[in-house]
Amino acid sequence: MKKRLHLSTLDLTRTRFAFSPLFETAMGFGVMHDPSRHAIHLPWICKAREATEHLKFEFIHALVRTPKASYVPDFLTPPPSTPLPEFTDEIRALLATDHEIVRREVKRTWEDQTELPKVVQAFIDDPQSALEQLAHELQTFWALTLEPHWTKIRATLESDVLTRARNLALGGAKALFQDLNPLVRYQDGLLELDKSFCQNDDGTDIDLEGRGLLLMPSAFVFPKFMTILDPPWQPVLAYTPRGVANLWMNEPPPANQALEMLLGAGRSEVLLSLETPLSTLEVATRLGLSSSGVSEHLGVLRQTGLVEGHRRGRSVYYSLSRTGCALLDLFLPSTLDLELVPELEGV
Repeated sequence: MKKRLHLSTLDLTRTRFAFSPLFETAMGFGVMHDPSRHAIHLPWICKAREATEHLKFEFIHALVRTPKASYVPDFLTPPPSTPLPEFTDEIRALLATDHEIVRREVKRTWEDQTELPKVVQAFIDDPQSALEQLAHELQTFWALTLEPHWTKIRATLESDVLTRARNLALGGAKALFQDLNPLVRYQDGLLELDKSFCQNDDGTDIDLEGRGLLLMPSAFVFPKFMTILDPPWQPVLAYTPRGVANLWMNEPPPANQALEMLLGAGRSEVLLSLETPLSTLEVATRLGLSSSGVSEHLGVLRQTGLVEGHRRGRSVYYSLSRTGCALLDLFLPSTLDLELVPELEGV
């Protein structure tokens, strides 16, 4: 069965990207409790379990690890209103959820159960108090398991957004959706989704009616996708970004070795030698290399914008460009002072 979303020209112009620390927190909690289906996250899962083994997280568990596993209440992961929301702002939005929405979505999550657990009943009897308990647990889980890795996760999400935004600009909507997920297909204003992964149960056709679509890359929805399609939320399609399988790879090689892998041993040596402006002969003497070899390396480094040459008399002195300094600062932080570069340019 397919769920069909009808996107008008207005919907496509209002389609936007964002990602959500709160969404990742909720999805990450589910992944941590289901490692067999999320093997690519095992390194993170092991660390997360160790960091939280002494905590229960009853309120998160009541909404994420439920008998109706295909549905997670939308109020737990409200669509962000900005492209780069802060976690604390999303928690504030969660706490401001209309109590009737809380009751309705919790009942839907547990609709097949004749008797509700006490923690679930709390969302129905006293939604505000339950939301406050939920927010506290989410903040704790975020701080212990995801905040330390957020820079790395965010970089993966941002990279995917930039790629898809470029595809949209160059190839239109078809290029935007073409490799988003094997279970997602777009053709002439119609976006078809595998219905088994759609949280909305009402019919097969939905007209977005000018609301646009929020595309939200998420590290923890792999290998499927998730949707938010019910009012009052903006329609959301959360999908797996490119590069998510590389998130938890081993640490990179030592900085010097990484620089050699990037530039080659000879060029990295030459680049590192230019702490102060040097001539070709001085670099060759310092490194014990031939002048012709050094000259070739310097030529390539100059063409790539990593070094600059400045003539003084009969000799040309080479120094790191601002780009070269930035590169070395990336691989060898704190070894260079970019403020020194203007002084080198006057040599």
